Amino acid sequence: MSPFRSTWTREAPGAFAGVATTPRAAHRIGPPPPVRDAPARARSHRPAAHLAIIGLLAVLAPGSAGAESAVQAPLAIESLLLDGAVVGSRMVVVGARGHVLVSTDDGASWTQADVPTRVLLTAVHMHDERTGWAVGHDAVILRTDDGGATWSIVHQAPEEELPLLDVWFRDARTGFAVGAYGYFLATEDGGETWTPRTISANDFHLNALVTVAVPASDSSGPPSQRLFIAGEARVAYR
Repeated sequence: MSPFRSTWTREAPGAFAGVATTPRAAHRIGPPPPVRDAPARARSHRPAAHLAIIGLLAVLAPGSAGAESAVQAPLAIESLLLDGAVVGSRMVVVGARGHVLVSTDDGASWTQADVPTRVLLTAVHMHDERTGWAVGHDAVILRTDDGGATWSIVHQAPEEELPLLDVWFRDARTGFAVGAYGYFLATEDGGETWTPRTISANDFHLNALVTVAVPASDSSGPPSQRLFIAGEARVAYR
């Protein structure tokens, strides 16, 4: 049986009340990342002011950044960093210009990783101390097998003009990535291949993948872990 859900249920506002989020749900660093422009088919009903702002962000973002490696910068730790993951004493953070920084001493010192893109990276998920994934603009998905020291591109689609905003893996093979205008990708082979999936006819931004501990209905058993997708307009799916 496939580990993927064939359908996702829209939750009512306030669905997260009374449940405890895991550290994965609360580790975002800094403000939410900007969203670049999207194809006309996905933005036809967006307000003019909303589209103007997104269009400006698209102009400011370098179009060729995905084809270039991140520059090794002495002050990379002072650049815009949007997300981080912690496994044991290892910390991995990602952000602007394809910057990925790794610490193995609880943040006392940082080393910039070798990354084959300069696009804005918005989220990172570490499955263990060696294996992890990062996502960002141009629908880029990166994978590391050495604890974040080096990364390889396993997916990118700059022609879609859709950023990915979060990534999460259930285990070493099954994972999800979500982004702007309902963009949703899934993998069953550790991120080697990614399949687009549809959650809703609406093109709401899917901002985050959140695991929560849901108390047992009779209050006697252990809580169960559920995966939610948090989106704009107070929309959540599970």
